[in-house]
Amino acid sequence: MSERKIFFGVLSVKFVLLVLFICVFGVGRLVWSDSALYVDIGRHIFQGHGFSETFANTVGYRPNAIRTPLYPFIVGFFDWGFPYGLVVVSLIQCFIAAGIAVYTYRIGRFWLSERMALIPALFVSFEPLMSAMHILIMPEPLLVLTLLIYLYYGIIFLRERERRAFWGMTSGLLIAIYTKPVALYVVVFNFLFLFWRDRRAALKFCFIVALILSPWVARNYHTFGVLDMTQDDKGNLCSWELTAVMATKYHVDSTNWSLTNPLPEYQSVLERCKSTGAALKIFVTEYPREFIVASALSTAAMLTNEGYSVFFEKPQQEQIKPHHNYLTPPVLVMRDWPSKVLAAARELRAPELVAVIVGKIMWKIIALLSIFGLYMLYQEYRVEALFFLTYITYFISATVVSTGFGVGARLRYPINPLLLILACYATVRIKEYYARKSLS
Repeated sequence: MSERKIFFGVLSVKFVLLVLFICVFGVGRLVWSDSALYVDIGRHIFQGHGFSETFANTVGYRPNAIRTPLYPFIVGFFDWGFPYGLVVVSLIQCFIAAGIAVYTYRIGRFWLSERMALIPALFVSFEPLMSAMHILIMPEPLLVLTLLIYLYYGIIFLRERERRAFWGMTSGLLIAIYTKPVALYVVVFNFLFLFWRDRRAALKFCFIVALILSPWVARNYHTFGVLDMTQDDKGNLCSWELTAVMATKYHVDSTNWSLTNPLPEYQSVLERCKSTGAALKIFVTEYPREFIVASALSTAAMLTNEGYSVFFEKPQQEQIKPHHNYLTPPVLVMRDWPSKVLAAARELRAPELVAVIVGKIMWKIIALLSIFGLYMLYQEYRVEALFFLTYITYFISATVVSTGFGVGARLRYPINPLLLILACYATVRIKEYYARKSLS
């Protein structure tokens, strides 16, 4: 199938889904979770308040220290300058979703047939949670598209050292960083790969990255006195991750911060948690066992969380607790985990519970196949396999360490296309193995 057909096929279905979504739920439901913050910052940009957020539900404003500017600027521009501006943003994201399908297909075609490469492309387009994210006001679709562009051209450059591929790889990564700062440290790993293959290109890459990122770093230094793209790292480690470590140590409910935050021990660590380096040093030297257990359970949760329970969310007064903690591995640190699991399961109706269980099984199979696929890829395409491994490991580590037990399927989205490609590659190799075995 041609890339043009994939693009317009996915785009057409996305348009239909967007129309149905708006007809059923209304425009207001396009704003979900963190969406409100992006809309808030975007409006302030075009109202003359700068890159700021509403402070304490008043008319006051404060500069935002966490987000990077590209997505709020896009949201603010259309929300400010167009009727039904948020619908326009969702329409643009339909094009982005089609682009994600094309680049997933392109990367898959390095090792898969046309038919097999089409499977992950369609999966990332129409899997329920990812399909919903394509419509909602969220930066993840743009982040994933630009990261896939980076990966696609990165593989080409590592293979052939094309000048065009270098610029495609660099541009994709820089746009990803300006979309969401989680992509920032991919720069380090990309530099190491470039230095391994072409030292001149590595130095050129560093210069370009420093030049393009310097305006936002200068803004943050002028505003907050910090030479960085974001202050999110320390904030997450000294809250979400610290809570997960304490919950693991005392075997309490990690979703109930009132059980951990008032502890004198928690407050003592919080006072010393002044930076990312200080936080990691505390976890590794003072809580090594708890840190390892929490990270392992968070990784397992990230790889197997289906995310579908969000579609069945009950009104707040009827909720037991977040399902991504009670129906995933982090629940095991709690002394009363059997009762927590049963309570969360009973909250769901039978069809909803079946959807959640099937989703977890599906993603567990994908995770296992992707591990085998990466191993098999390494046998024949060592450089590309290491490139993939570094990228996947980074996103898992950054997500798990920074969010503690708050990991979810949404945060797995940047690695979903690669997991699916690797799972398909593993399926092909397993099929070939048994075909050869039957012939012998």
